[in-house]
Amino acid sequence: YHCGGFIQFNFSLIAQLEMKISAPTVKIKRSIDLGLFEGDRLNKLVLDDLGFFVVKGLIKSERCKELASLYANLYTSKSLVRSPRHSTEVKVDSNQEFEDVFRDESFTTLWNKLFNGNVGLSFVRLLSKSADSPSAVILHQDISYQYGDNEQYSLFLALSQCHNLNGGLSLYPGTHKLGYLGDAGELESSVLPNDLTAVCPELNVGDVLLMNSNTWHFSQAYSQGHERLMLEAHIIDGLSPYAKNALSGSCNSEWKVEMNPVNREEVSFFKNSRSQRIKQLQSELDK
Repeated sequence: YHCGGFIQFNFSLIAQLEMKISAPTVKIKRSIDLGLFEGDRLNKLVLDDLGFFVVKGLIKSERCKELASLYANLYTSKSLVRSPRHSTEVKVDSNQEFEDVFRDESFTTLWNKLFNGNVGLSFVRLLSKSADSPSAVILHQDISYQYGDNEQYSLFLALSQCHNLNGGLSLYPGTHKLGYLGDAGELESSVLPNDLTAVCPELNVGDVLLMNSNTWHFSQAYSQGHERLMLEAHIIDGLSPYAKNALSGSCNSEWKVEMNPVNREEVSFFKNSRSQRIKQLQSELDK
C-alpha cells in the first residue's frame, strides 16, 4: 500500500502466496513420537534425517557442575560478560577449561562418526538464559553466520537442565534439508508445512544436543526454573580452512584462516557487503 510517498510491502504475505514447501511430515512425526532423536550413542542416520540428535548423559554431571561453577565465579567477578549483540551469548574463547571438555574421552565415539574422524573446532561460547536475561531468540539457522562447507554442526552441552520453561532450544526437524537460504535474520515459520511441529528436547545435565547448522531453531523466553546454561562448540571438518583446533584426527588443511567467527562483527571478508551497506545507510538515517 502507498503511504506518505513510500511503497510498503507485506513480504511475509508474499512469501506465503508464492512459496510452497513439501516435506515427509508423517515420517518425521513418527520418528519424533518414537523418540528416535535421542539415545545413549549418536545415531548418524537420524542426525542426517532430522537435523539433530540428543546423546543422553555423555558427560558426567560432576564435570558439568564444575564448569557451571567456573562460569558463575567468572560471571560474578565480571571476567565474563554477556555479549552486547546477543541476549544469551557469553564469550569464553580465552578460557581453555571450557574448550578442554570437548576433548574428554566420552566424546570419542561421537567424533568417530563425523568427518571420517577428522573433527575440527571453530569456536566455543556459553549460552545463558535466566531471569536477568530472559529474552526469546528468533527463529534462525546458524549456517548463515558461519563460513566454509555446508556440513557444519552446533553442539550444545547442557550444564543445567534445559526445557521449554527456561528457554530450551526448539527445532523444526528436517529443515536442514533446505540448506543455506542466501541471507541471515529471522525466518518465516509460516512457509513451512502446517503439520511440521517444532520440538524442544528436554536436556539433563551432561546431555549433548548435536544440531546440523542448517536446522531452523529458536528458543522461548525464560519464564521459570533454574538458569538455562549450555556450552556450545561449533564443530566442522578438521580439514576445513576454518578449523582452529583438532578435537579428533588432524587439522592440516593447506589453506588456513585465522579468525574467530564469534567476533565476526570486527572482521570481515568484505569491504562492501549487504550488511555493511545496511549499517552505513542506518548511520546516515540516524544523522
